[in-house]
Amino acid sequence: MKESLLHFVWQYLHFNVKNLSTSSGSELTIIKQGNYQHNSGPDFENCQVMIDDIRLVGNIEIHVNSSDWNKHKHQYDPAYDTVILHVVWNHDLAVKNSQGDEIPVLELNGRVPQSLFSRYDRLINSKNDILCHEEIGQLPRLRKLELIDKAASLRLKQKSDIILSRLVDNENDWEETAYQTLLQYFGFKVNNEVFLRLAQTLPYKLIKKHIDQPLQVEALLFGVAGFLKDESDPYAVELRQEYKFLAAKYQITEMEIPKQQWRFLRLRPANFPTVRIAQLASILSTISNLFSFLINEKSTALKVDAFRKSVSTYWQKHYDFGKVYKKEDSHMMGKKSIENLFINSVAPLLAAYSRHVNQDSYMQQALDLLEDIKPEKNKIIKLWEDNGFRLSSALDSQGLIMQYNHYCLEKRCLECVAGTYIIRS
Repeated sequence: MKESLLHFVWQYLHFNVKNLSTSSGSELTIIKQGNYQHNSGPDFENCQVMIDDIRLVGNIEIHVNSSDWNKHKHQYDPAYDTVILHVVWNHDLAVKNSQGDEIPVLELNGRVPQSLFSRYDRLINSKNDILCHEEIGQLPRLRKLELIDKAASLRLKQKSDIILSRLVDNENDWEETAYQTLLQYFGFKVNNEVFLRLAQTLPYKLIKKHIDQPLQVEALLFGVAGFLKDESDPYAVELRQEYKFLAAKYQITEMEIPKQQWRFLRLRPANFPTVRIAQLASILSTISNLFSFLINEKSTALKVDAFRKSVSTYWQKHYDFGKVYKKEDSHMMGKKSIENLFINSVAPLLAAYSRHVNQDSYMQQALDLLEDIKPEKNKIIKLWEDNGFRLSSALDSQGLIMQYNHYCLEKRCLECVAGTYIIRS
């Protein structure tokens, strides 16, 4: 027996509630089972029960064995003096609170239908990637929508938590925070970490000082990224000359990233970090205030257009210093790449700002942005499509990615919309 399963049983009252009595023989009636809370303290708060003819209002604590109360030191903790009922699977010991008052006990052993345990065990022990593979096809459409919405909201919350933490590190500078968040995903997984390091090493406020000088923006980015040290290519030499002056001015020479940290292996030339940095330089040279633009521009199409900028003349012909493309091209970011960037950085940024200023309109912008973008395609999404899910937007794909990673892989069936529906049915 797991305590989490008892939480589920109590939350949904999935036990025989007729003729209830406490371990001491008092008549018990449940008026309100309360609200499950994940923080420290009793498991359920704002509960109401009748014991004999006395109405009690307070909290509920749940354990497998009643003796677990003492194992967890609750008998010394005044936070548990609000407990009005101790719900257990097995009553093996009478326990008291810090005031010395004995806690009434409800024992559930023998009151929970065996079929519930069978359904739970079948899910938890499933060998399928999606644990409820055999049942989820019968999930009602509204439940599927609820599953996606809940998981997508959780994914936005987790990503926005990281951004809000970063905001604190940046002393509430939203422009710097937006810049770092954007660059974190500019490497498209392969070079994400080193791009984030580039953003943390080269502040956005320095970039903004040279926004009207694209060559200097490139020099700063490529210089701090470590690409200019030993290059003999004429354009690299020109950038290095610009960078030496700027590096001395801003004292950033010692912070350069070793070139070997950038990954080129198994990447197509169009995805080389050199090309991505050139694209980044072009974008940063044309958007004067990054955060303000991303927050205030409500049109997804216009946001995408602002990121589809041609790289500088040199990078239209090269994919690395001294390495020439066979065919000259503008090499602007592709629409899918930009949308992927927006999914992972801009939508969470809007969600974080919404929480920070407590305005729902920005959260709605985040949701609208995801709904404007086509769903992602990957192995996880294919699993859901094979199980009857039809996706219409990136909001759906983000939700189902979170559903798989957070609920399926971690076997959180008791917290999952599909899992709770199947176990309760």
